[in-house]
Amino acid sequence: MEALITFYKGSQSFDIDMLDSILYSAVQAVGESILGIYQPAKSQKAPDNTAKQLSKQLGMNTSIQLQKRAQRVS
Repeated sequence: MEALITFYKGSQSFDIDMLDSILYSAVQAVGESILGIYQPAKSQKAPDNTAKQLSKQLGMNTSIQLQKRAQRVS
């Protein structure tokens, strides 16, 4: 990054938007190489075992949790 900044700093084409774009690209490349890329089509959905356990319990908190889990699946 320092080399890019010093190279463009004296030129007329130096623009903060350009620098933001370079920084964004660098952060994105590092993130993809370390964290990987999430691909929803390739991930398999596991059955919600917690919802099965919650359905056996009675109470307002469990009802709210079950509703939130149902909304996530839909």
